[in-house]
Amino acid sequence: MIKANNSNITDKTGIASITNRNDKVEELTDEDFDKSKTLYVIFFVFVDFEKILFNLANIQDKIKREQSIYKEEFFKILEYFNRKFQIFLKAPNKKIRGVKEMLNFFAQVGHIYPKEIAFIPMALMSLIENNYSFIHSELRLAIVESLSLLRKKDLLTALE
Repeated sequence: MIKANNSNITDKTGIASITNRNDKVEELTDEDFDKSKTLYVIFFVFVDFEKILFNLANIQDKIKREQSIYKEEFFKILEYFNRKFQIFLKAPNKKIRGVKEMLNFFAQVGHIYPKEIAFIPMALMSLIENNYSFIHSELRLAIVESLSLLRKKDLLTALE
């Protein structure tokens, strides 16, 4: 949970996600959350997602160079992808922000962690086969491009 007011946004543990204008981190206790009548917002997930999405190309480059060091970042992106992909599956006709970029990311670095992304090619193939006409055109193109790149990297067989 996040406490939002005019000067800061802080998570319930007291660790600041965003600092105030004076760059001072204000820590809050559980009592502050209980007594406060301010709006609580789930904001930290959005902030993390925006950071990841913004740095996706940089993280991709780092993973290609030193995969063992950046394995945690890869799993964090995979977790966000799973969340976004589940949302996308519920409404394939809508353009979901970040799915296209993450599909490209996994197509690029999938050969480094093939076991971890083994479900992605089959999920994409099933999605294209069953919902081709409903998928948003940009995402449909991104899916086909990702499948093509996964095929070139031998993460998808011709028979699948």
